[in-house]
Formats: sequence, C-alpha cells, structure tokens
Amino acid sequence: MSDKNDIQEAEIIETSVTPADSTLDASATINSLITRIDQTRADAGKFKDLLDSIFANDPTCQTHEVAVKEAQKIRNLTKKQIMKLPQALDLSNKIADKKAILKELQSDLSSYLQDYSKQTGFTTFESASGDLLEIVIDYRVRKISK
Repeated sequence: MSDKNDIQEAEIIETSVTPADSTLDASATINSLITRIDQTRADAGKFKDLLDSIFANDPTCQTHEVAVKEAQKIRNLTKKQIMKLPQALDLSNKIADKKAILKELQSDLSSYLQDYSKQTGFTTFESASGDLLEIVIDYRVRKISK
C-alpha cells in the first residue's frame, strides 16, 4: 500500500513551442474562421432568398407593388402580417442568428489576424484554398490573388 506522501522519481521533459508552431496554429485557426464565415454568409443568403420568395409569392404583396405611393403603405402593413406567419418568423430569426454569428466570427478573425501579423510581421496570409489574402489595417482579409 502506498502512502500519499511517497515521493516518486520522474523525468521532466521540456517542451517548447516554436514561433513556426505558433504560426501554423494561428494559420489553421484563421483558415477555419474564414471557412466558417463563408459558410455562414452562404447559409444566411439561402435563408434570405427563402424569405424573399415568401414576399414575392404573396398575391396581396404583388398587387400592392403596382400602385406605387399609396400601395407602399398597404404593402408595409401586409409585410407585417406576413412576418407573423411561423415560417417567415422562423426564417427572419435564422437570418438574425446568422448575422450575429458573422459578427462574432469577424471579431474573432480580426483578433487572430492582429496576433498573426504581430507575431510574423507579415501583411499577407495564404488561405486554405491557396488564395493570397492581404491583412488590412482593420485586421480583415481581402483576396489579392488566386
């Protein structure tokens, strides 16, 4: 039986993270965020298209589009009624959720790009697809070549 105060010998193994390792980790995280941002934008676009089709297919909405000035007031009332439909409300909420996620992802990406730029001194970044991206002053990425 072993006493809690027994001392055991062990070998201490020192590990160090090199700047190259740190840069690779940052690169992977940045590429992951860029991919998520692109996918979230695509998802939000799909939801927006679905919501737009609800309005385009509503006969009341189409009728009111024809009679411009006065019909705009009526159309706005009609849209408010449509937004009360569960499907439209659900899509509207999904769009709002995607916008909030995009804002958070953009903020995370900005922080990682700032750290990456400070650590490496680079103002360019290669994406997972091989595009060369430029890190701009507000720490966003902008495609500069393919």
